[in-house]
Amino acid sequence: MLGHFFNPAIIGTAPALIQTFGTLLFCAVFLFLWRQSGVVYFGFWSLAWAIESLALISSLAAQWSGSTFFFWLRALLEIAFAVSLLFAAQSTTSTAARGWRNPFRSILLLPALVLLVYAIAWRLPLQQFRGLHAVILALIYGYSFFRIGVGTCSKRGIGGKMLRFTLACLCLQYAWTYFSAGSKVDIASNSVYDLVAQTLLAFSAMAMWIQTQQESIAQLRAELDSLEKTASGNSELDHLTGLQNRMALERHLDEPFQGVVAVCDLDYFKEINDRFGHLVGDEVLRSVGHLIRKSIRTEDQAFRWGGDEFVVLFRDQHLEVAQGRMAALEVRLTAYRIRGYGLFPLGLSWGAAEGAGRNLQPALEEADLQMYQYKRRTHAKDA
Repeated sequence: MLGHFFNPAIIGTAPALIQTFGTLLFCAVFLFLWRQSGVVYFGFWSLAWAIESLALISSLAAQWSGSTFFFWLRALLEIAFAVSLLFAAQSTTSTAARGWRNPFRSILLLPALVLLVYAIAWRLPLQQFRGLHAVILALIYGYSFFRIGVGTCSKRGIGGKMLRFTLACLCLQYAWTYFSAGSKVDIASNSVYDLVAQTLLAFSAMAMWIQTQQESIAQLRAELDSLEKTASGNSELDHLTGLQNRMALERHLDEPFQGVVAVCDLDYFKEINDRFGHLVGDEVLRSVGHLIRKSIRTEDQAFRWGGDEFVVLFRDQHLEVAQGRMAALEVRLTAYRIRGYGLFPLGLSWGAAEGAGRNLQPALEEADLQMYQYKRRTHAKDA
């Protein structure tokens, strides 16, 4: 039955070659868009045009060799092409690569139904099978048109409008082909229209991607402007560690403090700078600042006092709890890994003192003294 499913004589060798190379180009365009944007919709379109390219090559092979095998292969590839378009229609242009599994799973039933219809129609007379294929393509393009309409990228300027317009034209084209030709329908005669429509699809997809990139750049600029304003207006932030700086700490020195103040610094930090360089040293300080922030509550405060020395204010906290948090931080730093160099245990010397309602400065001095005593004991053990 399918030995003459697509009549290569209608297409001709030269137009078929042009359409094949054009389809390969469209496959490359959508592959590029998928790799750049991560949008699943473009990935399925790339797959669809790759399959269609193979189908056209099979048609040429059938024309040159006369083998019915290639006619059968062309028919199977066209069915795979339709299923790929169906997956693309369901995923829509708003689905990112990280979420491809959900649209894939959610429409397993639809491709299964389409394949079942093709399987049932496999033994139909040639013209009826061709007509069924045209109807299925019309329905898929129409479904894709409406799916794009509810996607978040459907309003991407002229590109989005052109994409929907092209899908609508393809839907009407295959519907008109079926209803006008009746029992003489042959979708191979649509090759020229397909080539024009595919060109429009490629241009509209590129336009959508360019506009999306422009919007992303504009959004990044706005965020950078906001961050610059925040950073310039916040003179009490240590930009390396993300903690508050010495100026912010000094504002609290003459205030009564209830809780525990802890002072800590890294052991042999100068050796890190000497061995790995200051950029690695900055990365270590940034990581330690991050660990300190994760080790305290929202009501607590952490400061970079200077160099590799930090101060933590555990507000309304018991001494034993604060000491436990500092000890846990010390243990975590023993498993520290320097990016690109591997495991490099960091030593942490620290001291803690209760505020007990007195001003912060004497409590800070007491904690600082305990920290240096801890450091001397540690260095004596190392010696």
